[in-house]
Amino acid sequence: MAGFEPRPAQKAILEYKKGTMGIAAVPGSGKTWTLSQLASALIIDGALQRGQEVLIVTLVNAAVDNFRQRIAAFLQERGLLPGLGYRVRTLHSLAHEIVAMVPSAAGLPADFAVVDERVAESILKNAFRAAYPRYELSIYGYLKEDLNEFKRRKITKDQLPDMLQRVVQNSISHLKNRRVDVATLNNHLVDQPASMAHLVRDVYDRYQQGLATRGALDFDDLITTAIDVLAHDDTLVQRLQRKWPYVLEDEAQDSSALQEQILRYLTGEAGNWVRVGDPNQAIYETFTTAHPRYLKAFLEEADYKRDLPNSGRSGRPIIRVANELIRWVREEHPVVPLRDALDIPYIEPTPPGDPQPNPADDLCNVAFVFRGDTNEQELARVLGSVKKWLPDHPDATLALLVPTHAQGAEAIRALEKAGIPYSDALLRLTTSTREAAGALGRILDHLAHPASHKTLPTVYKVWFFRVLKEEDTEEAQERLALHLDVLATCEESETYIWPRPGHDWLEEKKEDLSDETYFCMRQFRTQLQYWQQLVLLPVSEMLTAIAQTIFDEPEKLAMTQLFAEILNDRSAYHLGLEKRITTLDELNQELYAIARDKRRVRSIEADKTGFDPEDHKGEVVVATMHGAKGLEWDRVYMLSVNDYDFPSAMEGEKFRAERWYVRNSLSLDAETMAQLDAFIDGVTYEEGAATQEARYDYARERLRLLYVGITRARKELMVTSNIGRGRNQPAVAFTALKSFLDPSPEVQDG
Repeated sequence: MAGFEPRPAQKAILEYKKGTMGIAAVPGSGKTWTLSQLASALIIDGALQRGQEVLIVTLVNAAVDNFRQRIAAFLQERGLLPGLGYRVRTLHSLAHEIVAMVPSAAGLPADFAVVDERVAESILKNAFRAAYPRYELSIYGYLKEDLNEFKRRKITKDQLPDMLQRVVQNSISHLKNRRVDVATLNNHLVDQPASMAHLVRDVYDRYQQGLATRGALDFDDLITTAIDVLAHDDTLVQRLQRKWPYVLEDEAQDSSALQEQILRYLTGEAGNWVRVGDPNQAIYETFTTAHPRYLKAFLEEADYKRDLPNSGRSGRPIIRVANELIRWVREEHPVVPLRDALDIPYIEPTPPGDPQPNPADDLCNVAFVFRGDTNEQELARVLGSVKKWLPDHPDATLALLVPTHAQGAEAIRALEKAGIPYSDALLRLTTSTREAAGALGRILDHLAHPASHKTLPTVYKVWFFRVLKEEDTEEAQERLALHLDVLATCEESETYIWPRPGHDWLEEKKEDLSDETYFCMRQFRTQLQYWQQLVLLPVSEMLTAIAQTIFDEPEKLAMTQLFAEILNDRSAYHLGLEKRITTLDELNQELYAIARDKRRVRSIEADKTGFDPEDHKGEVVVATMHGAKGLEWDRVYMLSVNDYDFPSAMEGEKFRAERWYVRNSLSLDAETMAQLDAFIDGVTYEEGAATQEARYDYARERLRLLYVGITRARKELMVTSNIGRGRNQPAVAFTALKSFLDPSPEVQDG
């Protein structure tokens, strides 16, 4: 390729001609570039006949665009037309393409639909609500016996149903990936005692009926339907094998057994199949069907096994830490079952003369620091370090990585308070999205409880700044405080909003108010009257009308349309007034969850795909460690590497999947799937065994997540731990790496 001089390891891969080849690629090794070069080489070197294509399969849509652009550029360098000789698909879009070729063979109409996760969740939620009351009392047997009555009522009302719905959702996905339909499951449950499996069966049945009435498939159905089509149509399989004589698969560590099965049909027994991935970066498989073992097995069985060990991303001090984590896990981890969590190859620096040399050692700094801080103290200490470092490095990139989105939101608030520039584009939501949801949620809260005077001050704040367009100045804040003091004296909101002769709270207060305050109170009343009249509209129209009164920004108006779609699935306006009020409460809770960054939603103004850290020099990028995968920064802070966020399945450690109110610390996700498997396979179910194995799986994933976080850093890596609420200790891996580095510099000196 013109202008491209491959490394020795890359050159070995580009010599591939046919057969199966498995590639283990370390972080920053250029696997996407190498795979794109290989696809281009197969096209240029004449490996294809007329009408044939190289099929590139990857995990997410963003990677699809990346591959297309790279391959097109490589082909143009050689004077060839871009876009010919290759096809790039996600596994789900590939499955859709296969089913769409012969939908009638799958009993589907030509215009069959595939519902996205949001719609699927809505269908499942309705199915769960309909089924749950029949099993509620029997499921209470999973609760701790020593709960007092107050806690028991609160848990069974507020926490248990939502948690069980997620358990059922994961279990249905598990069943679909085992190719077990409702009828088959029902046969296995005959004469079995009441259990979680029966609840799953009931919801599964209702959920599939909900999909059927829409003539739709969910993502799991799409994969299984594609397999069924291929299994029963040899002619189609042969046609696709001729069309795609080469299949190149990226991110194979995140593949599932069924996704792998589709590609096995396409490649056949003697096909040409290249799979590249990094088992050490498999961080998405907990309670999903993805697992790195499928790539590991392929690496062992492939005709050729290749490594991409060279990485120019990180300095050697950071590489040494990442490699020590691999070595320590494989050789010394105190919990022996976890020693398979990480694999070789170790990361190797780039060879001399490489166009992407590793940062010089004298520019690198690595620190692991634990001082017994609480979460708040840890964050404050790190922000102190950030505030010192940023002014001296205006052209550098910096990330603050946290285990959860809630911790990310807390970091954002602290950064705002400290006046430190930041970007939260890699979190689930942008600031603008949260602000829009928060403003709408306050208004919706008032509409759900129009007789409550307590909602008036919060709605007034939205109206004051959004409708009156007041600037957030000190003088405006003083006026706002005065107006809120006046509203606080209104104890019966109906006498203010809908006054009757002789019962007009505002007119009674008029003599005590300034002209400006009185004018604002009258205007606000008119606005409230308009908003209250909107509740008769469908939810999408209601939210749109409200948004048009409070938002000017196009992105907030666009986000409102998306909120309307989400809430419309949860509304029930055709029911009576009492139900309508309940529904408004529920809709407000959805907006509250979005505003507090607890609900996944697509963002209009900032999409994680295409995010470039180089566009955020001089500011702090806040992200979860999961969300940082595939990216790199000059300096990286990793927070909260303690034995709660990164447990190692040691005695006494707590796990997020294990709710405190469930007896014996059982993981209901793991136990429910184990029940289902036992009934289906005709074996004895042993309570607790699945929970222990789930702990091992989760701890393995946490070790890989730590590895991913470490390998995001180019020059400087600062890792800290905390005591949480006083009960946490540094993660076992943290302590091992700190000992490896000892003595290490302190964070605040950085």
